Amino acid sequence: MMKKLFIGCGILVLLILGVLGYAVYQVYPDAKEWQSRWTTAIAQLEVLDQSHPFEAAAQTELDNQRFVQVLDLRVELVEYLRGTLQDLESVGAEGEDGEELGVIETFKVFFRATREPPIVFSERLTTAGMGPTEFSWHTKVLWACLRRVDQGAGEPGLSELRGRFDEFETFYEKQRKHNDDLPVLSDLIGEVPQAVIAQASAILISDIQRVHDGLYAPELDHLYLMLPIQEIDDLGLVVEPGGGVDPADR
Repeated sequence: MMKKLFIGCGILVLLILGVLGYAVYQVYPDAKEWQSRWTTAIAQLEVLDQSHPFEAAAQTELDNQRFVQVLDLRVELVEYLRGTLQDLESVGAEGEDGEELGVIETFKVFFRATREPPIVFSERLTTAGMGPTEFSWHTKVLWACLRRVDQGAGEPGLSELRGRFDEFETFYEKQRKHNDDLPVLSDLIGEVPQAVIAQASAILISDIQRVHDGLYAPELDHLYLMLPIQEIDDLGLVVEPGGGVDPADR
């Protein structure tokens, strides 16, 4: 009886391993391409930081032109990424034939939808002549302004943006439940000089719709705030080059 049980379990294990091996083989090309694109983007972002050094701690005044440039760039990135975000929302939903996507197809959709955005991000920063550290700092200035609005201390002209920080904080706390290494949001944003907040608030008031458009997806700011790229890498959110096993080697 026990011998038959062990034989049955052994066959079951082999079947499971076979299914997993087949799944890995099916998604490997997309996963490999995804890894290659992200590795290239990370390298480009690191070069940008070296080419355009930026010391956040040394900023006592806001460069108005650069801040406006970041606000416009955020809108451009959102416009590009709307399709990607919609694709991600469809993961686990329905395929073109109206039926639910299987596990393999779900992974393929994910890899294909998320392999280009980091390259586009690095290309947009290159065009702007800006490194990811500078982009991240200006994003922190934005959220520092919105934090003050929800604290009731922001400029009256920003009242239309009340609640946006609370919404983002709720989203971010959900991410922290899945990753204990993520810092508290207030620590991630840090302390921004009041003079900088005052300057930035005046710019935000000048075009509230631009701010709304740039806040389309909290998933983006979640990563923007963690730049430079090394911080994302340290949290294990970036796949290292050379990871995975080539099906040919199995």
